[in-house]
Amino acid sequence: MSVLRRYRFLLVVVGIAGLIAIWEPPRPADFGQEDYRQDLEQKRKVIKILSSRYPKGQEVQAFLGMDAAKQQDFVQARKYFEEALASGVKTDENNFYLYALTLVAMDAPQEEIDQAVTNWKYNYPFSNRRDPSDKQALKEYLRSQAAQTEQ
Repeated sequence: MSVLRRYRFLLVVVGIAGLIAIWEPPRPADFGQEDYRQDLEQKRKVIKILSSRYPKGQEVQAFLGMDAAKQQDFVQARKYFEEALASGVKTDENNFYLYALTLVAMDAPQEEIDQAVTNWKYNYPFSNRRDPSDKQALKEYLRSQAAQTEQ
């Protein structure tokens, strides 16, 4: 009994923390798992808010680049991806990978493609993605974007 009195406060705190952990509400689904068009509209609203506060922000530029790439406007997509990469944020693999794919899609000089692929491999050496300089990877990406747009 003296042990219970001694650790009573600790047991109460642990009990409350356990109840909170059990009661934790489920996380919302990630973008793209439900209705694609609705998610795209939500993303556009978020990007509109972000772009008003941080017009040159990395997330804004990356999303605009992805949006331009989906519309196959690779010149504009390249500009946005370059601005996103110039910010110095290296935590989003998509920026590096999609920039390299964009260069391949627009038939950029091979030196630029090689540099983009080297940067991607340097920052994400354990990535499971195909080499973006491979034309098959580009075809698969464009096919997946077309399938998402049709949904």
